[in-house]
Amino acid sequence: MYRKIALLMVGVTALFFSAYCDDDDDEQEEIEITTDTVPYDMRTGGSGVFEIGLTKFNLEPVEKVVKSTIDIGGFDFDEDVLTTIGFMGYAGQRRNGMRLGFGAWGGYGGFYGDTWTVRSSPVDIARGRDSLIDSTIKMHVLFGHTGLVTEKSFKIDKLNLYVGGMIGVGGIIVVEERMKGNGAFYSASDDYDSDTSWWDDSESNETDDRYLGAAAWVFDIRGGFTHSFTKWLHAGIDGSALFYYSSRGFNSRYGGFWTANPSVRLRLVFGSST
Repeated sequence: MYRKIALLMVGVTALFFSAYCDDDDDEQEEIEITTDTVPYDMRTGGSGVFEIGLTKFNLEPVEKVVKSTIDIGGFDFDEDVLTTIGFMGYAGQRRNGMRLGFGAWGGYGGFYGDTWTVRSSPVDIARGRDSLIDSTIKMHVLFGHTGLVTEKSFKIDKLNLYVGGMIGVGGIIVVEERMKGNGAFYSASDDYDSDTSWWDDSESNETDDRYLGAAAWVFDIRGGFTHSFTKWLHAGIDGSALFYYSSRGFNSRYGGFWTANPSVRLRLVFGSST
C-alpha cells in the first residue's frame, strides 16, 4: 500500500513540473514573438540636425521704421533674401512615425543707404586727412527664433518624407551703423548725427551704433525629404512658411505686425531618427 501511495505522489509531482515547464516555455515563445514583430524602423531613436538655407524675409516693418526716422534714403529692402542657419534635436520613431524636438534658427542681412559728404573734424584734418569725407549708414538686420518642433515621417525605401510644424518665440533686431571715411570707411564720432537717434529720444556721444528690437511669436509649417546614406547619416531639402507675429512691434508708435516668410533649407541629419 505504501508503495502505491509513493508511486502516486511521484506521478503527481512529475505531472506538476511538466505542466509548469510547458507554461514557462510558452511564455518565452510569446515574448520572443512579441519582440520580433516590432520593426526596426518603428523603434525609438534620436537625431541632431543642422540646417542652412535662404529665407525671403518680409522687411516691411523694418522699412516702415527706417523711412520715418532716418533722414537719408537708398536702402534697398527689396533685397530681402537672407541667409539662415539652424540647429535642432529630436526623438521619435526611427523612420515611420511621430517625433518631437527643439530647435533654434537665425539669419542676417546688411543694407547700405545713400552716401553724403560731411566736413572732417579738426582733429582728422590735423592728422592730414581730407577735409571732406564720404559718409553712409549701414542697417544690420538680424532675426532669430527658437521653439518646439513636431514632425511626422514616412518611409519610401531609402527616402524619408516628413511634414510638421514649429511654435516658439523670437525677434528682430535692427542696428544702425553710421560710417564715414575716404575710400575705405573708418569709424568716427561727430556732431552731424547727434539729432538722428531713432531708438528713443536720448542722445549719445559715445557710439554711432543705434539699435531697435521687436519681440514676436513665431510659427512655421514645414515639409521635405531626406535620403538615408547610412543608418545614422541622412541629407535632404525642406521648405517652410515662417510666420512672425508681434502685437507691439518695434514700439507702440509704429504698431504691431504679422509677416509671412517662405524659406528653403538644406538638412543634414546625424542619428537613427530621420
